[in-house]
Amino acid sequence: MNIKKIVKISFIIIVFLVLSIFLVNSIVLKKLKENELSRKNISKLVLMQENMNLLVKDIITSKNLKELKIIKKEFTLNEKKFEKIKKKLLIDDKDDTLDYLIQDIHKHPNILKHLLLLSKSEKKIEEKFDTIFNLQKRKIELKNLFKKEYPKESKIRKSIEIDILKTKNLKLITKFSDIKYYSKELLFQHKNKKYLEIIIERLNSLKNEYNNPKLLNYINIINTLANYILELENVKEKEKLIDSKLKKLLLKINY
Repeated sequence: MNIKKIVKISFIIIVFLVLSIFLVNSIVLKKLKENELSRKNISKLVLMQENMNLLVKDIITSKNLKELKIIKKEFTLNEKKFEKIKKKLLIDDKDDTLDYLIQDIHKHPNILKHLLLLSKSEKKIEEKFDTIFNLQKRKIELKNLFKKEYPKESKIRKSIEIDILKTKNLKLITKFSDIKYYSKELLFQHKNKKYLEIIIERLNSLKNEYNNPKLLNYINIINTLANYILELENVKEKEKLIDSKLKKLLLKINY
């Protein structure tokens, strides 16, 4: 083999090696960029899920329907962004030739497992948000109804008290004094059926001894207010239960 031919072969080999190195570097750089983008997207998913969880807590403490709607709008926005990124990572990203050389970071078994758990938990958070939203909406409505109706109770109670005091009948005065006490306990303290039954029983007893049309009206108002209060307490208990389940779910994700 002459010198010229050796030089030519050597040159071809060098060119091939240079091109191979360049190709490998390009593949590595491309995968590094892809994996960096995936890493950022995974971080976004975690952050968005944390935001969605915080919005669930914000719902529970919201004071009015306007505030409630703003929180729901923000939650829906986070939810759509989450679904878009999740689709990009778990559905749209098909294996290509490069993936057989260098694995995508989000397809690593441990990371993929966490991603699938994030996806599953996001659905549960979404369901719980919708439930809590409806409960909180009803809670605000009940509070507004109570606030509107309570002045009627106060007004008629004071009116009946004036009428009873005019009778100067100590027994009637004492009975109505007890009714006043139990009405406060029912509406603002204990908020349960036991106290509703006590006050209705005492009102009926007073009605049998004292003929005053206002008493029947007062019984109706007390029943209405008590129904608001009892339903409100029931809603609060449901919210607590859902919040507790949500905390357990998030603990599971973090571990």
